[in-house]
Order: sequence, then C-alpha cells, then structure tokens
Amino acid sequence: MLRRPITRRLAQGGFAFGAAGGGSRFVGTFRAGGAQDATGRDKSLAAIMEAVAEAEMRGITFLPVDIAKSCATIFTIEKGSIRLPLVSVASLSDTAARSVVQAREERPFSSIQDLRDRTRLTRSHIDILRETGALAGLPETDQLSLF
Repeated sequence: MLRRPITRRLAQGGFAFGAAGGGSRFVGTFRAGGAQDATGRDKSLAAIMEAVAEAEMRGITFLPVDIAKSCATIFTIEKGSIRLPLVSVASLSDTAARSVVQAREERPFSSIQDLRDRTRLTRSHIDILRETGALAGLPETDQLSLF
C-alpha cells in the first residue's frame, strides 16, 4: 500500500501532517508564530511538509521514500515527479540516512537483515520504513525457503 505524506492547513494558520493510507494519523501540529511542544526534528519535518503541501497545490506529484532510490537528504526529480529523501521519514537522522546511501553505493541490499547489518538503522527505523512501503520487494533474510 502506498503511503504518501499529506498535510492540511489549520484554520489558525500552520500545518498538521502525517501519512495517508490505512487510517491516516497526524503526527504533528504546528501553528504560525511558534510550535507547540515541537522538537528541532519536528520543525524540520514541518518545513518539508509545508513544501510538499505547496507543491501538491500546484499539481506537482511526489514519489514515496524508496530504500533503493531515495537520496539521504535531498529531493530528486524522477520521471517528472519528486522523490522524497530518506530523512523525510520520521525519526531517521542524517547520519542513519547517509549510512543507507553509503552502503547502497557499495552494493544493493539483498534483504532487510542485510540493510540492518550494513547501516546504522535501528529496529524501529526498519519498522517505520516497512510501514511506509520503503522496503517493498526486500525479503526479510537472505536464507532460502525450501517450502
């Protein structure tokens, strides 16, 4: 299932954002003039989501985060759409995102276990990436199943 970031403008100004698909849940709310209980990471993500909302209002489409295609920290243009960077995934730091790109440049990931072994991703990072569909097509392990 494709989950894409969505935003909505609040009547008071500011944005609420989350992921669409399968029971959308908004993960943050930011109001103009200051964020309520927002961390630096939340504010950074809010800036990304504001840019996404503005672009969608102008008819620009976005491609989801993909472990095999997304850059660590920059948006890329792919087939007339914009691919979201790895850092746009909640709780994924620059360091973790860069470790994914560095390991991917050495050789493609053969499984989710290979991804965990070769990067600085935690189990919770893997779970979040799995939920967003970024790990689609990767088997859990490299072991062959005979049955």
